[in-house]
Amino acid sequence: MAEKANGLSPDNPTYLDTWAWVLYRKGDYKEALEKIEKALALDNKPGGVEMEHYGDILFKLNRTKEAIEWWRKAKDTGEGSDKLELKIKDEKLYE
Repeated sequence: MAEKANGLSPDNPTYLDTWAWVLYRKGDYKEALEKIEKALALDNKPGGVEMEHYGDILFKLNRTKEAIEWWRKAKDTGEGSDKLELKIKDEKLYE
C-alpha cells in the first residue's frame, strides 16, 4: 500500500517516510535509506519522527555516529518516540 501511495504521489515526503519505514520493518535497510533520504530532501521542515526513522535506519546500517546525530536532531524538535532519549543516552537502538 505504501508503494502504491507513492506511485500516486511520488514526491510526498510523508508517503516516502511511510514507505521507508515499511522497508525498514522488512529488513531492507538499504532501500529504506534511499526512500528516507528522498523524503528528507523533499521536506522543507522534516519532523522529529522522520528524523528518528532516519537515525534508526542509519543505525541498522552500522552508521552509529550519524544515527545518534539524527536522533539528537529529532529530540530537538520535541517529537519522536518514547525511546528516543534512551537511544541517545545509551547510543543503542531500542525498538
